[in-house]
Amino acid sequence: MNSLINIGKTNASPGSKIAGIGKTCLAALLLASANQNALAVEPTPQTAQTPQWEACGWGGGGYYYSAVYHPTQKGVIYMGSDVAGAYKTEDNGQHWRMINNGIAGYGVVGLRRRQCIDLHPDLVTVAVCDRRLEGEGCFSDGVRHYTTYQRLLEAEQLDILFVCLTNDIAAEVTIAGLEHGLHVFCEKPPGRDLADVARVIACEKHHPDLRLKYGFNHRYHDSVRDALALVQSGELGRVLNLRGVYGKSTIIDYRSPDHWRTKRAIAGGGVLLDQGIHMVDLIRLFGGEFADVHSFVSNDFWNHDVEDNAFALMRSTEGVVAMLHSSATQWRHRFNLEITLSKGTIVLAGILSGSKSYGAETLTVAWAHPDDAGDP
Repeated sequence: MNSLINIGKTNASPGSKIAGIGKTCLAALLLASANQNALAVEPTPQTAQTPQWEACGWGGGGYYYSAVYHPTQKGVIYMGSDVAGAYKTEDNGQHWRMINNGIAGYGVVGLRRRQCIDLHPDLVTVAVCDRRLEGEGCFSDGVRHYTTYQRLLEAEQLDILFVCLTNDIAAEVTIAGLEHGLHVFCEKPPGRDLADVARVIACEKHHPDLRLKYGFNHRYHDSVRDALALVQSGELGRVLNLRGVYGKSTIIDYRSPDHWRTKRAIAGGGVLLDQGIHMVDLIRLFGGEFADVHSFVSNDFWNHDVEDNAFALMRSTEGVVAMLHSSATQWRHRFNLEITLSKGTIVLAGILSGSKSYGAETLTVAWAHPDDAGDP
């Protein structure tokens, strides 16, 4: 979505609507939405009128600072406010509503996502679904709830869908969200196996105007972002190889021997799909795409139907080599990624997590020198 148009500051109450939006400062925008070949609109007596605003009940002050029209869908326009949130119209500005979010899967992860959504000024959660909920209804905070994702999608007018479900159904619900014209955020992994992922990719290609994102949050940690900026600066030269270890002492909590993560039919995999996938993401972030992959997996310690250790050796078309160990027999929890470059080394150790068991998050940088005798 591009073609950002600044419409200037206008005093408005958060949650208000623009009564004369079709004939005031957004005249050019609305006409461009109806005919996207139009780049400008000649001034008319109407466009010179003073904007009229109609309050919708919220107090306070603020302004709408920008608007964006959809590049392919006529009549669809988005507006941003400093405090009132983001709004959408589908009829060239005649009616506006806030950007609506729905959450499929309202367990521990779904509740956590809800907290993040509530902190965002441009987002509002209007409905959720979870099979453990007792029928359809409304929570005390006004959020509606359903027991199936099908009812959530058919009963609500959503813009974004957050998928926080088990691996066996995540791909199915992601595809359903895209086919309903929604932007989708899904927890990792994208699916249980290659077939699941292939179906998602095929669906996503049919909806180029929608955004599909996954919860690879490790790349947003401060140490990782600082390391990436250093690599991209070129100061340490090109990436030669990487070695990553990410491990914990069990696949799941020992008090839950029948947890769904130990069942291949539901989870699709063990520690690699649950935790090691984050290290795979970081290795791809720093090393690019890998075309040649060799691996070994085992489940001979915990004896679950999924792997408790996975080893991989990968090589990219540019010659970058990476080694990965994802483990559920790491008795002292560990996160470590070494990145060797032509002019130095970067070591990421420790990661801030909910368990706080992986140690302090650190970034160590060593610059190579011809005379350092291996001790930079």
